[in-house]
Amino acid sequence: MTSALETWAWAQEYRVSLEKFLGGEGETALLEAYRLGRRAIHLKLGVIQITTMHHEAVAAILRVKSSLDEIVETTTMAAVVEAETLSAFEMALRGYQEANTALIRVNAELDQQATELRDARDELELRVKERTLALVQANQKLQAEVVERTRTEELLRASLRERETLLKELHHRVKNNLAVIDGLLTLQGSRFKDPAVLDALRDSRNRIRSMAAVHESLYRSRELSRIDFAAYAERLCRNLLAAYATDPEQVALELALEPIEVDLDLAIPLGLLLNELVCNALKHAFPAGRPGRIVVDLQKETEGPFVLAVRDDGIGLTPRTEGEQPESLGLELINIMVDQIDATFAVKQDHGTTFTIRFTPRPSRRSLPRSPG
Repeated sequence: MTSALETWAWAQEYRVSLEKFLGGEGETALLEAYRLGRRAIHLKLGVIQITTMHHEAVAAILRVKSSLDEIVETTTMAAVVEAETLSAFEMALRGYQEANTALIRVNAELDQQATELRDARDELELRVKERTLALVQANQKLQAEVVERTRTEELLRASLRERETLLKELHHRVKNNLAVIDGLLTLQGSRFKDPAVLDALRDSRNRIRSMAAVHESLYRSRELSRIDFAAYAERLCRNLLAAYATDPEQVALELALEPIEVDLDLAIPLGLLLNELVCNALKHAFPAGRPGRIVVDLQKETEGPFVLAVRDDGIGLTPRTEGEQPESLGLELINIMVDQIDATFAVKQDHGTTFTIRFTPRPSRRSLPRSPG
């Protein structure tokens, strides 16, 4: 009897020979299978047993082959995946290389910009140093100029104070000298009895007082070369009423004066004009105690000159004083003063007399204000 071990060994050899045959070894494997068949006869294996073992061997071989096919398919799929992965990796690698190249380029540009920034910073620091040095020098120069200007201003203030003192003294002395002349005329008038002479002396004294009042106003004004003519005119008119011993209840004085500052060159002739016009009204407009009123108006026309008007509601001018060639000193002085200040002069009679003078203050040299302290 054939032992189980011999049967198992034959089965193994037979399966190997079939694998070789199925694997493509062909005739060699077939001869090996034939040899094993003969051996099976020698081992006295039954046909059924051999067939069964043959089927089992073929089934095992097919299972192995199926497994191998699966492995091959899996390997093929793995290879495809690996190829795709490799392709993706290559693409990623190219992207990385491109990004790396761009990064290198950006780094180069950044390095260049950093170099330019350092150069610009160095240049800026140099300019700042140069500018700082220039500012320090300019500041030192400015401080020196401030010191010099302060010294000059102190000298100017001292000169201004001296000038003010001299001008005040000058106006004061002129006023005093005019007062002396006024006193001399008063003293001279005491030696005459002729009313015409006394009247002429009184007119001269009034003219002198009007000029003295200008200098007194300049002496007391904020600026030593300009006066408030409205305040001066009011004081002059009231002094004239007192000089002519006019009763305020008999002849009323009405003033409508707009503030205006004038310089010495305009104040004296304008003051003399006002003096002559008011004196003329006081002397001739109200004879024999006739009551009335005198209006002195100083206004500025819209976009025009100033207007000085002296109106009264008296008897009016006599034919003698209306002629073109003046026969009185007062009217002659009026014409002279009007020409001196480039003014216009008009006379109107309507229930009295109105004298109108239109003038424009000429630009004068700007006076220095009083120095502080």
